[in-house]
Amino acid sequence: MDYKKIILRWQKDIEEIKFIKRDFEIDLYDVFKLRKILVLVWPRRVWKTFMFYQIIDTLLKERKIKLQDIVYINFANIFFKDFNIEKLLEEYFTLFPTWQPVFFFDEIQELYDFEKVLLYLQSNKYQIFATWSNSKLLSKEISTNLRWKYLEKFVYPLTFKEFLRFKNFEKQNYVLEEDRWKLKNLFFEFLIWWNFPEIVLAENSITKRDLIVSYFKDVVYIDLVERYKIENEKVLLELMEKILKTIWKEFSVQKFFNTLKSKWIKIWKPTIYNYLQYLENIFFVKGIKNFYKDQNKKFFLYNIGFENILFETENYGQRFENIVFLELIRRWYNVYYKLWKEEIDFFIPEVDLNIQVCWDLTEDNFEREVKPLLKQQWKKVVVYFEKEKEFSIERVDFIDFFSFIWM
Repeated sequence: MDYKKIILRWQKDIEEIKFIKRDFEIDLYDVFKLRKILVLVWPRRVWKTFMFYQIIDTLLKERKIKLQDIVYINFANIFFKDFNIEKLLEEYFTLFPTWQPVFFFDEIQELYDFEKVLLYLQSNKYQIFATWSNSKLLSKEISTNLRWKYLEKFVYPLTFKEFLRFKNFEKQNYVLEEDRWKLKNLFFEFLIWWNFPEIVLAENSITKRDLIVSYFKDVVYIDLVERYKIENEKVLLELMEKILKTIWKEFSVQKFFNTLKSKWIKIWKPTIYNYLQYLENIFFVKGIKNFYKDQNKKFFLYNIGFENILFETENYGQRFENIVFLELIRRWYNVYYKLWKEEIDFFIPEVDLNIQVCWDLTEDNFEREVKPLLKQQWKKVVVYFEKEKEFSIERVDFIDFFSFIWM
């Protein structure tokens, strides 16, 4: 294997790569200072490799590294199965005798004994950036030797702000009425197809739907059936369909179990819990708990575009709540819902914040949305997309979605 050609080819390619910048916050100064391995993890199809390019671009612009420092390798390439780290270092220093390499390893889990490679490089004080796929490797499966030596950074799908960037729409434009209508039209596109970068850039709706179906098959057959050796594929698909139809509602394993039983489908209840955990492991869904009791979870999608495979009428309110949830989970680690006689859509204990989400706030639903908030002691907010008129009530803030995402 000619490591010199690999190093030089990628250094040349990186100079020429074009990408759309994502909102990705990481203190690279601390990463270098602490000599931690920075690992990116992600849901399927969020273009995490382009996040690598963005990190490299930032490091180059801030002059933390030079182009000659970069050693980029994608281990998804089958030709890297016989990788030799000592040989790579030897050939790098033949090219650049006085430089200090910085390593960027994509799909590192594909490399046999990758932990030994990472530990070897870190023990020799080299800086490492890596990606690995949660469909093949979970953080809890990393050995104890490596576990305290890396920082894990989650790469989310596109936010609406990033979606606008992909569509070349500037934030400041929406203060004009005509551009605000354009902003709303773009939001409806986002609401329907949502946050897969490749689908955002595709122009034909048939292509978009075909891509979503392809992604879904990868999730089912590669990330789940193959990864976890799932034998009861029928129950798995029934479970995924149920979740897609009941986003933002409490999910009861007992009720789902009873439904299967009524269809004469045999399954152990612990198996259903296992399947739900697998869906969270691969970032298909994120489950949140009731703040008052640890019982049923509510599940939200990382990519709500998956709802399109059901070919059903779009539930804008359901999708809107999912979008608000992803905005919250990016900002705060712990997000709950509250359900005790009445329901609060989201609660953030870190900042004592109660949030109700409403697609269209009207006279008819105003009391239903606000009444549960009035019984809460802490900060209270209603996030809405449309409203029938101006609403006001003491100690409750009403925030439209576009103001909310730019808070």
